Amino acid sequence: MDGTRTPQAPRPGAGPLAGVTVVDLGQIYNGPYATFLMAMAGARVIKVEPVGGENLRRRAAVGGAAVPFAMLNSNKQFVTLNLKTAAGKDLFLRMVDRADVLVENFSVGAMERLGLGYEDLRVRHPGLVYASGSGYGRSGPMKAYPAMDIAVQAMSGLMSINGFEDRPPVKVGPAVADFMGGVHLYAAITTALFERERTGLGQAVEVSMMESVYASLASNLGLYYASQGVSPPAPATAMAAWPSLRTTPTRRRTATSPSWPRATTSGGGCWWPSAAPSWWATLATTRSRPAWPEWPRSTRSSSPSPGRAAATRPSAR
Repeated sequence: MDGTRTPQAPRPGAGPLAGVTVVDLGQIYNGPYATFLMAMAGARVIKVEPVGGENLRRRAAVGGAAVPFAMLNSNKQFVTLNLKTAAGKDLFLRMVDRADVLVENFSVGAMERLGLGYEDLRVRHPGLVYASGSGYGRSGPMKAYPAMDIAVQAMSGLMSINGFEDRPPVKVGPAVADFMGGVHLYAAITTALFERERTGLGQAVEVSMMESVYASLASNLGLYYASQGVSPPAPATAMAAWPSLRTTPTRRRTATSPSWPRATTSGGGCWWPSAAPSWWATLATTRSRPAWPEWPRSTRSSSPSPGRAAATRPSAR
């Protein structure tokens, strides 16, 4: 097969990726979310699982994973193949020959050991977009490290700025590293498909969870470098002037604005993100508190203003 494809006119309402066929070897969250986004955009996604199902499907037997599996694998077709057998491998290669995209997020080197790495497949299908998700990249000293979401949160520094200063780092609740990796993998695939429209050639694209998370720390990194590596005081110290306000400060303030204060009200918690003076003035007007914008504001970026703190107090009205 020479990888040349005849462009197909998409059906009305079929989605921008209509006519694109994806062979999906993704597992857990990372790869499956990227291919879920492709399916929602109209691509035909064929999910290939080993006997017994991929890891997330098997977790459903223990509990808690049935819903995420259904969420991330809707709008897909399913097939079971044993890629370690000659017959299974032959069927898989015939599927790839007719596909536009192959997606996998196995441990680095797993596909090569099966003889299904990019260099193996590009020979028979030059138009194939071969997409790989990994924890820390396919090269470098950490490439062989196991990469669960919690591990990447810790390694990336995400956990170091979450929680409380006097306690251990805290994992961010959602699996943000997995899903940010999936979003970036989707972007890489669609970018490669766009380039193939111009060149007729596929390519290998790779996204690591570590690199996907890194950009979200831009504010934290900016203040860290601006302070020459000295972390600013924790919000618990910065907010000592307002002891009546119960707050949930983040672990270490390496961001360009304070952690948003929180007050406990009869109906639960209340947060007011007021990052600009105009936001604060609008809030004061809406709440019929004309004096709020005139309250003194702190000149320290790591300290909240009295007015910002007061905004979270329950209304006395």
